[in-house]
Amino acid sequence: MALIIGKWGVGLSLLLPAAIYAQKAAPLASGSSYTLTTGGATLQVGPASSARISSLKYQGAELLYLNTSGGNVLWGSTAWASPQAYWTAACKSANMVDCWPPPAAMDGNAYTGGIETADTAITYTGTADSYLHLRIRKTFSANLKDSSFTNLYHYVNASSSPITWGPWEDTRVPSGGLTFWPTGSGTPTGNAGLLKQVRDTLGVTWFTYDSSASLSGTTKIFADGGAPGWMAHVDKGRVLFIKKFTDTPVAKKAPGTENECELYVTQALQEMELQGAYDAIPANDSIAWEVKWFVRKLPDAIAISRNKALADFVAQVVSGSVTGVRADCAEASLEFRSGISGKSIRLRSSGPQELRISLADVRGRENIILAEGHFDAGWHEFRAPQALPEGPVWLIIRAERSGSVLYRNLLAGL
Repeated sequence: MALIIGKWGVGLSLLLPAAIYAQKAAPLASGSSYTLTTGGATLQVGPASSARISSLKYQGAELLYLNTSGGNVLWGSTAWASPQAYWTAACKSANMVDCWPPPAAMDGNAYTGGIETADTAITYTGTADSYLHLRIRKTFSANLKDSSFTNLYHYVNASSSPITWGPWEDTRVPSGGLTFWPTGSGTPTGNAGLLKQVRDTLGVTWFTYDSSASLSGTTKIFADGGAPGWMAHVDKGRVLFIKKFTDTPVAKKAPGTENECELYVTQALQEMELQGAYDAIPANDSIAWEVKWFVRKLPDAIAISRNKALADFVAQVVSGSVTGVRADCAEASLEFRSGISGKSIRLRSSGPQELRISLADVRGRENIILAEGHFDAGWHEFRAPQALPEGPVWLIIRAERSGSVLYRNLLAGL
């Protein structure tokens, strides 16, 4: 029995026997950073800028807002502690909701760390701020079974007394598209101009940015999200980005105007912000908070609008009943199987293609070229070598002429 993992623009879909389907993807080194890959999506993170997620791509297209020109710090995805009004003693005494910038130890300075044991996760840890008494540890991994990324945050109390904070993930995407989340209790608050662009239908809160709207003040929306906890965004390229987390009880929201689902909007970017429970962290202890990211191509039959099909599709993805989408078109396929003559790989192409197929080690070095050149329509078979790279082995398929990666995934049991 085979499991369809994904689809690529050249018309390739990968079939792997379920028994050899790895659960976690091994990180690949990319300069001082690491890249995680699953289901056609890649996530990149390194120690700089407090281990901020510096890239999220789907089939090579960037989904995050990454403009750093002019010293801009609103880029990528980061983690904070809530509420913002408590970031410094001066902010707290003046009840400044817009306290800025974040303490450098939390979001600014480089973190330390790298690949964890077993080469399946990346962990970075910050230092403790003298006022916050808080150290944030971030662990990132890619899940091959459901084609998701897991961002696990530990908020560590570095003092000998209890402290109280709430976890907070802030992810920047380009403005535009449709952003939405399950409707919770109460009504959204915040910027009056932005609230005019919010609609509540089908049990979902929807926001479509109107760039012609005249806005003033803090351009932000604060809302309680409903169960199950998630926040989603569809861009103009029909790529769906979902952030899933545990729904936070209203009684556990951070003080002040903070709320579970927040959206900061400018002409250039939108910040998709999630907050967890505002809880005490015991002395010399920590609390953990997990956010899962899913990236999917929206099926052609679903419109980018406030509609039940879109809401239902997101619900299916976060519940695990949809792990990928297969388009209704002719596809080639790759099939891996063992035989008496040893391990072999069979490739079936739906049409003429110029490909290079290789195996890479955990560092991304393509040490073994399995096949390259012209592939006519039909089946092609070639042997996997007896000597394989040590550790996790990656299958990499490239377009031979451009060198662009068409597919990359971890193999187990080859």
